[in-house]
Amino acid sequence: MLPTISSLFYTIPASLLLSLTPQLTDNSAPASAPVTAITLNSAANLVLNPGFEDDVESILPWELAVTGSGNGGLTDEQKATGLQSAYTNGNDAYLFQIVNGLTPDTEYVLDFSVYNFKNGGGNIFVGAKNFGGEEVSLEVDDTGFIFVPGQVTFTTGAEATTAEIYLYNSNDATFGWIDDVSLMAVGATSTNWLTEDDGQALLFPNPATEYITLPNAPRGTEYRIFDQSGRVVQQGPVTDDQIIVERLTAGVYYLAAENRTARRFIKK
Repeated sequence: MLPTISSLFYTIPASLLLSLTPQLTDNSAPASAPVTAITLNSAANLVLNPGFEDDVESILPWELAVTGSGNGGLTDEQKATGLQSAYTNGNDAYLFQIVNGLTPDTEYVLDFSVYNFKNGGGNIFVGAKNFGGEEVSLEVDDTGFIFVPGQVTFTTGAEATTAEIYLYNSNDATFGWIDDVSLMAVGATSTNWLTEDDGQALLFPNPATEYITLPNAPRGTEYRIFDQSGRVVQQGPVTDDQIIVERLTAGVYYLAAENRTARRFIKK
């Protein structure tokens, strides 16, 4: 059955930056310690094959449901990171995964990179449903020939342990791509220099190539950068409002400062 896109809609501009992401647990190493492994909010990414790199021919455990002229699958022509992404094209093309292992009555954040080439067509939708609550989705306008980061959040029902996440395309002319999908439980958030103020994200550019700027970070603030497995890949003090990231390989990372609150960014 095709999704009912009827809940939380809003359009993301090409300049979109990420909202608050999961809090790091206290078992992370001190900033001066050697590189070690930590756990993001006591849970790994619950999405399987999140970057569509597991197989050059199969999207499993993702599934594709299409009617009429709709189609989709893997592609190496457009990708946010890595070698591949997944796409949908045409009327009622629906890419989805049933994610297991969720905890009831828990808030989750679904992060992803998305690209919409409208080609005279319409918007695409990325969202989650069947988690014991009202379906949520992000309506994505044309992204200007680039992947942009997006996010939706939801809270599981009292008995829910699964959720269905999806990319939905409803127009024959439109091409939609998705990459680097993650679903994690949200930790407690705090108000500090790394949160948003009046809708303006305080970490940019995102995606980044050489550096990221933290305009309100106190000089000398200790930071750590984690990869998607929770491994510390870079750490040190903030100098001149910037962190050099050019040596990081392309991929999805989380930046955490002294308060342990993490923000997601993409290194290209």
